[in-house]
Amino acid sequence: MTSIQNGFLNGTLQDLYRLNPGDLKGAMSTPSSVDRATLVYALERYHTSLGTLGEREGKKLSPRAATLKSQLERLSHPNARVVVAGQQAGLLGGPAFCIHKAVDAILLARKLDSEEVPVLPIFWVASQDHDALEVKSTSLLDLDERSFHLTVALPQGVPIGNIALEPAWVESITHELEDFNAPEPHKRGVLERIKKAADGAKTYADWFSRLIHDLLAESGLIVLDPMHPDLAVLFKPALSRELQNPLAGPELIEKAALNLLERGYTPALRRPEGSTNLFLTGDDGQRRLLRLEKKTFYADTAYSKEELEAILKTDPRRITPAAGLRPVIQDTVLPTVAVVLGPGELAYATQLLGLYGLHALEQPLLWPRLKVTWLEPPVARILKKYGLSAAEF
Repeated sequence: MTSIQNGFLNGTLQDLYRLNPGDLKGAMSTPSSVDRATLVYALERYHTSLGTLGEREGKKLSPRAATLKSQLERLSHPNARVVVAGQQAGLLGGPAFCIHKAVDAILLARKLDSEEVPVLPIFWVASQDHDALEVKSTSLLDLDERSFHLTVALPQGVPIGNIALEPAWVESITHELEDFNAPEPHKRGVLERIKKAADGAKTYADWFSRLIHDLLAESGLIVLDPMHPDLAVLFKPALSRELQNPLAGPELIEKAALNLLERGYTPALRRPEGSTNLFLTGDDGQRRLLRLEKKTFYADTAYSKEELEAILKTDPRRITPAAGLRPVIQDTVLPTVAVVLGPGELAYATQLLGLYGLHALEQPLLWPRLKVTWLEPPVARILKKYGLSAAEF
């Protein structure tokens, strides 16, 4: 099978996305009518509860909090746009490419930013995700080339944003890292960041969010957690639309999948008959895909459309989008000009053009994330000595 990313870049899949790769002019010329004032208010409430908006150093706001405050003010501009990157809330900040995506969003936002049209980088914390196996572990290599596999006992099937942070997890991780061989000042600084981020966190996702904020807020990055109550309520209109016609989106995704198969590509998303693009978190805390048979929805038990609408009205955090719908739901609330994507996310995006139309939206520019090769100083010196580049290997 052919790589979807290659097909995207060489233009053979051009009919499956709105803008050609790198079409910044086309992206910036696409209008966005989202309610920026309501979005900024919700983000202010979120960052206040996270402890990041009021963070102080002495009597003054910390540089991170001051930058965040300034960025939120700029986001309230009627022409403001955003570049979005995102990732699940992985242990200690997740895989390295999580930071690469965030940095790419920062760099692209700076390139597009102006006084007339402020462009801000947003990091979407995928706290609605319930796959604990993807976020509970990380591996590190110290100077003695010893591998440290760190893990915490997250419950499976529960949205990460609903998992309370256990102090014992933080203590266990920092205790294991005491034996990590790295320059002492650097190690102390990292351990201090980890503990500081945990000190103000209520949930596992908060811990991740505070770490990302600590690392990149001074560079202008705005962290967003869709599970925070003030943000979750913003997605209600789009989720309600999905409940009115829950199979229309999945049918478009499956149609795009068959199109890809006919052209020699492996689709990233499939939607069996009856599958919706919505998950429901049950009374037991487990997140399950909603299926529709005739006019009845099924997850842990049977639900009518009216019952789900009542749940959405009283607790919008319980009904969340599946992977194929999540980017669209995101863009109903954010004035997105471009989204930074890894190869897997890019494969998803080639199946979502029709869903944007269902929600009367224009698909933003798809921006493949930068690729980074980190070289240790001894390796860099050897390559330089022989006139070689890491790209040759």
